[in-house]
Amino acid sequence: MRIRAIVRRIIRQMRRDKRTLALIFVAPLVVMTLMYAVFGGSLPEPKIGYVAEATIAEVVEGIHPDWIRYDDQNRAKLAMEDGALDAYLQLTIENMKPLVNVTLEGSDPSMSKETMQSIQEAMQSMVAPLTAKLQEKLPPSPANAKQAAPFVQIAQPELVVDTLYGDKDMSTFDRIGPMLIGVFVFLFVFMISGVSFLRERTYGTLDRLLASPLRRSEIVAGYTIGFGFFALLQTIIITAYATYVLHLQIEGSFWYVLLIALCLALTALSLGTLMSAFAANEFQMFQFIPLIIVPQVFFCGLFPLEAMPEWLQWISVLLPLTYGSDALIDVMIRGKGFEAIAPSIMVLVLFATAFLVLNVWALRKYRSI
Repeated sequence: MRIRAIVRRIIRQMRRDKRTLALIFVAPLVVMTLMYAVFGGSLPEPKIGYVAEATIAEVVEGIHPDWIRYDDQNRAKLAMEDGALDAYLQLTIENMKPLVNVTLEGSDPSMSKETMQSIQEAMQSMVAPLTAKLQEKLPPSPANAKQAAPFVQIAQPELVVDTLYGDKDMSTFDRIGPMLIGVFVFLFVFMISGVSFLRERTYGTLDRLLASPLRRSEIVAGYTIGFGFFALLQTIIITAYATYVLHLQIEGSFWYVLLIALCLALTALSLGTLMSAFAANEFQMFQFIPLIIVPQVFFCGLFPLEAMPEWLQWISVLLPLTYGSDALIDVMIRGKGFEAIAPSIMVLVLFATAFLVLNVWALRKYRSI
């Protein structure tokens, strides 16, 4: 009887805690659905361009009509920098031997591997039709005009591979490292700020501040700056450790990396304090992680978005970690400057501002209760 009484009490308690029930039954389904979308798809066909003379171009168009022909190498390179290509080829023939200079975009090893496989298969299938095409263009034997042209045979193409960003030996950690910096900064600042602000409520400190002449906007600003100081230190430590101790590849400026990480920390800080207004204890605060942090990890670029269904890809636009990861990749792998990351930084600042405004609203609601 006593055991049954304990069981009944726990069941009644759980039935009243709707957030915990959602975490138990709904959150796993959401995470599994995201994993299915991420790992259930396949990478799209690589976008490949090429520069070649008319004879070779005719053969390429017959094998891969989806490849894009460019007039010169500079135009192909600009297209790759704009994200329109995963690779471009410069095709020439010297002494009946095709020479193929391949330039990979290089920032994503998995896509680079897929692209190289597609190029190698195409080059192997190009030998026979290219041989026939050159055979047609050879003049007949001078000894007898009616005699057929001498037979030629094209050798297997020789591939010379280069990368626009990084190098072809870039490790997986170099690829995902920039995004890991963003994930860790966002995750830990979110948890620390949310739990700390929640303690201010549960210990009664926030009630005393709300009863004082301080305005709610001043309270939010004060907490943001106070917690922000420790978020700043944490961000510097994480970024410096990954860069100088783990030797994570960084092509651009370290200060730009730090600026992006700080913007992510500010966004996580304002979001964490906002979410703490809807939690009654620390356990409930941690319940937000599967619903707020986990989806951002899936959509920030750690896993290829192109492999997901199109109806899911738009979710990444609504998540701040997406913009932070894109900016970190632009600086650390692609070596770009401030003009490339400025739009992402502006979006992160807008996210942080929106969360801070909602924080003021949440304090008004909390005080009215």
